[in-house]
Amino acid sequence: MTSHAAGLALLFQIVSFPSLGEVVGGPSLGWVFDERLKVFRSMVGPVGTASLSKAVELPLEVLWGAPSPRQDYLFVLSAPDGQAVVLNPTTGRWVARPVAGSLSRPDRVVLSPGGEAAVLYYRQGHKVQAVVGLPQAPRVSAEFDIGGIGEAAAELAVSDDGAALLVWAQEEDSGKLFLFRAGDAPRLLTAMGPQGAVSFLRRSRDAVLADRRRHELVLLRDVTGAAQRVVLAGEAEGISEPVAIGVSADNQWVVAANAGAATIAVADLKGYSLRLVACQCEPTSLHPMNRNFLFRLVGSSSDPVLLIDAGGPVPRVLVVAHPEYEIGEEARR
Repeated sequence: MTSHAAGLALLFQIVSFPSLGEVVGGPSLGWVFDERLKVFRSMVGPVGTASLSKAVELPLEVLWGAPSPRQDYLFVLSAPDGQAVVLNPTTGRWVARPVAGSLSRPDRVVLSPGGEAAVLYYRQGHKVQAVVGLPQAPRVSAEFDIGGIGEAAAELAVSDDGAALLVWAQEEDSGKLFLFRAGDAPRLLTAMGPQGAVSFLRRSRDAVLADRRRHELVLLRDVTGAAQRVVLAGEAEGISEPVAIGVSADNQWVVAANAGAATIAVADLKGYSLRLVACQCEPTSLHPMNRNFLFRLVGSSSDPVLLIDAGGPVPRVLVVAHPEYEIGEEARR
């Protein structure tokens, strides 16, 4: 791991690109990172008939990347050194800004629910760097040593202001959720199962947990204060081995992928209702798209691109069309 200063040659590199509406036509739903080919594609068209564009031209090659939850920038690890870089689309051009003070080659990058902050996790050394100032002035604001809380960090979440970090520490057959804040000792919030998912709400100190072993969706109110634990739904309501969660942009609903039942659950954060839709998929995460209640179901790179539209009376799972050129030599390799 090596540190990179903000004044590297990547800073303010630019390349022209067409608007998302010009690539295929229709409204933009956001970007999708192609894990297999290491490129981004734009998703355009009405929700029910969306399709992917050809690869978007960027000013650098990437090892990994993710669009922001608001779909207003790309967070990438550049090739070949794995430097953390933010790519901003500005008046038809990409502007590349390295994350000042960051170490190279993090093992995991997690964006905050609104994309205003991020964390970089380094398994060797048990270190986490908090990143703020996204997307215009990205910089490391704090570093945390998480080596004393368990064998591994199974899941991470960061608040939109970058001041609160949640670490789901995995042990042999159990887990614990810890709160980290700069200048404070780690605080144990609650015992959990060994696997699941965690996310803050947007611009909030409330967080949502999906506990795979206990078959529960849990709301933690004010994690930096009382950390009140409220069960939103359990096995009796149809929660079965939840493995991924997403929160709507208005903080009203949580979407969870049930590995044990091959369903997607859409739960009211006030605990008043829960809806289920069948999905023969195994997502590992849910990425918000450029519409409230619309998420991409992210799984294996060989899986089709799927969306969950949770905004209507009945949630629906949709398949996104691939561009015709993929059904050729590129797809047969």
